[in-house]
Amino acid sequence: MARLWMIHGPEVVDFDPIEIYANEDTMFSIKMFHGGEFINCPGRKYVGKFDYIDMVSTEDFGQDVLVEILKSLGYPVEMVYYFHFKLPDLDLDKGLRVLAYKSSIERLCSLVSRFKVIEIYIEHWQTKVDTFLIEHMERQQQVEVECSDDILHVDLDNFDSNSEKDESSENDEDFMVDSDDMKEDIDAKTFDINEAMNGQNCIALIQFIN
Repeated sequence: MARLWMIHGPEVVDFDPIEIYANEDTMFSIKMFHGGEFINCPGRKYVGKFDYIDMVSTEDFGQDVLVEILKSLGYPVEMVYYFHFKLPDLDLDKGLRVLAYKSSIERLCSLVSRFKVIEIYIEHWQTKVDTFLIEHMERQQQVEVECSDDILHVDLDNFDSNSEKDESSENDEDFMVDSDDMKEDIDAKTFDINEAMNGQNCIALIQFIN
């Protein structure tokens, strides 16, 4: 499918998504926050800049589109990026969701029939928030993580990548937490999830390589 989307800055005021997409269930605009970082929590804010990407279609929206948008905004694809989208009816404290997996792409697209402008936030090189971290255990070596499509239990004290799944823990409801029910995010400064996961791409990290 030919590219339809286009980028414009906040100074353009004559594009009304509600009117333009009135009869287009699959079309939406992205308010892309980039070049900055999150500060504070609670009362989280993003300090950076933003642009609009209009005429985006859910039919072909995905990681490849995000890569092309990054290029169009002038960013090198060799950088490390953390993508989040915000649930439209929640604030940045409670509404941030990781945008890194097929299921998260599908969830974002499911919002488009009701919300025609979706906010996406980019962190560069490192993240200060982690919306997939389910529970910060007393010991930093043990963490339970929900990875969108599956529940991944990691006990780094007894981790064996060649061992079979522990069915008893997998079925234990005490260790299974819906990320939507989380009340607060964990500051990545106090817990380096990427280091703890030893490079496993289970959190917000998307690293684009040519």
